[in-house]
Amino acid sequence: IERLFTAFMLFGGVLIFSYIIGVYGELLSQYEENNADYDEGERLQLFFGVLKKFNDFRMTLTVFVVVFIRK
Repeated sequence: IERLFTAFMLFGGVLIFSYIIGVYGELLSQYEENNADYDEGERLQLFFGVLKKFNDFRMTLTVFVVVFIRK
């Protein structure tokens, strides 16, 4: 009976450990997704910089409106 009790205790420990690792993995995944937004922001700033360069360093209202309507 002692071996049976020990086997169930080990199995319970594995279940708890697996759950904790799963939650931790999901937190890391959400963290990476949240940081990906900043990368898109940098690309958007680069895009606006290119538009300014080709418009003699001024941002026209029509270009600004077209970019945000498409999004």
